[in-house]
Amino acid sequence: MNQECIEIRGLRQNNLKNVSLDVPKGKIVVFTGVSGSGKSSIVFDTIAAESQRQMNETYTAFMRGRLPKYKNICVLDEPTTGLHASDVQKVMALLDSLVKRGNTVIVIEHNLDVMKQADWLIDVGPDGGTGGGEIVFTGTPGEMAERGRTVTAEYLRKSL
Repeated sequence: MNQECIEIRGLRQNNLKNVSLDVPKGKIVVFTGVSGSGKSSIVFDTIAAESQRQMNETYTAFMRGRLPKYKNICVLDEPTTGLHASDVQKVMALLDSLVKRGNTVIVIEHNLDVMKQADWLIDVGPDGGTGGGEIVFTGTPGEMAERGRTVTAEYLRKSL
């Protein structure tokens, strides 16, 4: 097992099609993709749930009731929706602060400013519903802009 990554293997719940991926630890990781592509299934049904399970194995019931919900993993669902650009920068500074304190920050987001500043992008798709459920790109924002072949990559390229 790679200690530098959260390893996910063979996800098949909801519309996910045998998804396997490595999510870097100690980074700002943005999951993006069209609505219904499977982002929430990966992030909330798997990563957050597994983090909770591991914490439950580590601490007594007494301690679990007094600890934050996710040990060293912060999960946010579109934290910049409706914010002005200056507010997005404040959110990114907060996320960066969490990483500097040893957390992995996982965000579901469609905001280009957030995607450009993330450490790692995971694009889920290529479509929604039964047309989704696959990992269509993983890498840095620069790598996505340079060689990504997804709708998100095209969108990112136009903004650079």
